Amino acid sequence: MTAPTRSSIVILGATAATPGAYTKASPSVTGPWVDVRAANGGRIGISVLNGVAPGVAGQFTVQVADDAIGTNVFDLGTAGGNTVANGEVTHLWAFPAEPSYARLLCYGNSTNQVTFKAVLFAKA
Repeated sequence: MTAPTRSSIVILGATAATPGAYTKASPSVTGPWVDVRAANGGRIGISVLNGVAPGVAGQFTVQVADDAIGTNVFDLGTAGGNTVANGEVTHLWAFPAEPSYARLLCYGNSTNQVTFKAVLFAKA
C-alpha cells in the first residue's frame, strides 16, 4: 500500500491586521484567492496571535469558491482569537476536497494589531 502524498499550501502567510472598526463586510485583511484544487481536502490550520491585548478579539472567516475571481463564494467557517496579551488561539478544521480556491478574511480587532495565518495541510 502506498502512503498518500502530503503537502501544505499557505492560504495566508503571517499577516498583521491593522486595528480599527473592521467587519467581515469590510475586513482589515483580505487574503488572495489561493488555488487548492490539487489538495484533495485535508485540514486547515488557522492561527490568531495577539501582541498587546487587542480589546476585541481578532476574527476571521475562511471562504471557498469555484474560481479565482470569487464566483460562488461560501463561508467554510468563522472563528476568532482572544483578548489576552501575547495570546495565541489556533484552530484546525476539516477542509473538503471540492473547493477550487480558498482565502481568509481578517477583522474584528479594534484597538491593537493581531497577526493571522492559515495553512492547508493537504493529502493530495
